[in-house]
Amino acid sequence: MNLIMTDTVSPGKYVEYSYTLTDASTGRKLFEAAKNRPDQMVYGVSQEVVPGLVGAMEGLKAGDRFEVTLPPAAAFGERNEEDVVELDRAIFERDGKLAEEVKVGAALPMMTAEGYRVIGTVVAIGPKVVMDFNHPFAGLTVTFAGEIETVRDATEEEIHPASCLLYTSPSPRDLSTSR
Repeated sequence: MNLIMTDTVSPGKYVEYSYTLTDASTGRKLFEAAKNRPDQMVYGVSQEVVPGLVGAMEGLKAGDRFEVTLPPAAAFGERNEEDVVELDRAIFERDGKLAEEVKVGAALPMMTAEGYRVIGTVVAIGPKVVMDFNHPFAGLTVTFAGEIETVRDATEEEIHPASCLLYTSPSPRDLSTSR
């Protein structure tokens, strides 16, 4: 008897997937991850993937297609008007002039008072600069339609990427056993 094992999308699996993201109400294409540049994740580990999309891929194998329509709460969130703020123009100036990259529609990296990096979109420029920190697709019901390209066991490095490692001191238990 010849058994062929096929990996399915499940916890601890490295997954590459191509897809098109559309606005479900208009059909307008919002984003595409093409077959030659698929998105990737470690299922059950990667936190940056929309949870509703992750759920739609569970149990699939390479070559399987998926399609899921998600409301804002399960995708990119609802729009929050409190995330649209007016900022002092001086924040965006260099040598007394507005920086060249500050234009209506530009997505700019910013830092919160707590030190978190966020992306904001310039909405208006006047005596103040109006920035929108909502996700660009917030408030939209969206459809992900795509295909699973690769499924395999994730490597230790994929599960724990070096760029995400933080220095941690030994626990008290570790210190007590090292005498």
